[in-house]
Amino acid sequence: MRINVDRCVFLVCFGLLLCGGSAQAQLLRAAKTLETDSAKSYVVTKKCGPWMIMVTSLRGNPNDPESMTNAHKAAHELVVELRKKGIPAWTHEQKGELEEIASYDRNGKSVKRFVASQRNRICVLAGEYASIDVDDTDTTKARHAKIAQETLAWMQNYHPVALKKNGNFKPTPGRPGPLSRAFLTLNPMFTEEEIQQMAFDKDPLLKQLNKGQNFNLLQNPSKYTVVIATFQGSSKHVLATGEDQEKKAIFNFDSMLEKNFSLDKAGHSSWTLVNLLRHQGNEAYVYHERFRSVVTIGGFNDPNDPRIAKVLEQWGPKMKPDPKTRQEVLTPEIIQIDGNNPQLFVMDITPELMKVPKFK
Repeated sequence: MRINVDRCVFLVCFGLLLCGGSAQAQLLRAAKTLETDSAKSYVVTKKCGPWMIMVTSLRGNPNDPESMTNAHKAAHELVVELRKKGIPAWTHEQKGELEEIASYDRNGKSVKRFVASQRNRICVLAGEYASIDVDDTDTTKARHAKIAQETLAWMQNYHPVALKKNGNFKPTPGRPGPLSRAFLTLNPMFTEEEIQQMAFDKDPLLKQLNKGQNFNLLQNPSKYTVVIATFQGSSKHVLATGEDQEKKAIFNFDSMLEKNFSLDKAGHSSWTLVNLLRHQGNEAYVYHERFRSVVTIGGFNDPNDPRIAKVLEQWGPKMKPDPKTRQEVLTPEIIQIDGNNPQLFVMDITPELMKVPKFK
């Protein structure tokens, strides 16, 4: 029985805790001391470090016990094979999950739906990197990042023996090898809060953007809040190939940002809305990220707090008659400021629960 080889999906990326020399030389040294006992299971833990390489994932048919067994066997063999190459590797079993989402039927009635957010699969992770940021001012972390990138490049071109027996892989132009879609990722054993904290500690700009401002979300003592409005900065997608037209597009976009100060406008608008909401008696907060500013309402320590549902209902979209067609349509909440400088604020069509960031 054969199994499918597929990449395992995670939110973000991490790498390998090796020091000094080139990646190849380091791997040769590591291969002499790394444990490679085929009778022992190597399962990922927090001790493996924050950044890793997502090598691949193996998925069998859930209705076929033999194929599931083969998936685990192939993953274990791949882990041992990589360890013999000097690359610390582990397995991580990803359980299938059903995610509940809020939705609306054609009549505008609120309904609950379920989607498969992930499938049962066994993932192979490699490396234990402290950083993947090659621009890091910390020379040790920068060295780790360099090795992580070099090891990833080697991994993407590697054809493991372990997958030739049981793996079901067909080369394509976008995926010439079974590991060509390997990528850097976070250690899945870290919690969302720990990952968030690492991102904040790593990005001093976030601290600078949110420092010393009244009603900033960092002052919220609770664990959760509800995002009701989002103010985006300008953005543009360009291909990083170095072509003259793309360089010109980037230059023009940067020039536009200098003239329009789009992120500054987003921050000012969010601050204005928070002050307005505060004057109306709402517990409102503002939080600035790299590419957006958000306005939130309330503070909650339990994600199942019944007050959250009331906030979502109050600030979420509602069925209202269209001025032209007179038909009921789902319409977001709107707040308007009249006077010499009128402003119109449109709330998010899907307010959502957000964990309150905490800086150390």
